[in-house]
Amino acid sequence: METFKSTIFSILILAIFGGAIYWSITTMQSGSGFVADQRIKQLKVENENLKKELKNSTVEPAIVVSVQPDPVSVAPVDVKPQTENKPVVTPTTYKYQSLINEIQSLINKNITLKLKVTGTSVGTLQKFLNVYNKTSNKIDNDYGKSSQTLVIAFQKSQSLTANGEVNVTTFKKMIDWLKKQN
Repeated sequence: METFKSTIFSILILAIFGGAIYWSITTMQSGSGFVADQRIKQLKVENENLKKELKNSTVEPAIVVSVQPDPVSVAPVDVKPQTENKPVVTPTTYKYQSLINEIQSLINKNITLKLKVTGTSVGTLQKFLNVYNKTSNKIDNDYGKSSQTLVIAFQKSQSLTANGEVNVTTFKKMIDWLKKQN
């Protein structure tokens, strides 16, 4: 009978230890998880405090700072008069505005592209040629014979000197053509 009691007692102790081990493993949290939970709780408290502060305070007018925009990344604007003689400025955004901005950047840098040139400037040209020719040729940033042939065709269609070299004049015609695509 004594062995029976000790066996039952041993089973009971093992069950308690097993349950404790199971509980500790299933409720265990990593250190980074614990830190993240604590940070979330802290931010919630700070958020509530800021909400209370905002309710109890008056809002001061903001200071307006005028910054001159980069001419490359800004589209032309139409100015329309408002009823109080104050103009409302609405930017004109073209369908291919980002491509227009890229080409304008090449004009500003006085870039000239010709056969065997490589780089992102050629990639911009190839994007334009894909739009112009309604194709989806690979943009490989390499001005090869196929790019030259497409440029010459564009130059001829725009009554430009068809030499395959892309300079400021050709870039400007590209921008004009893109603006008409809206």
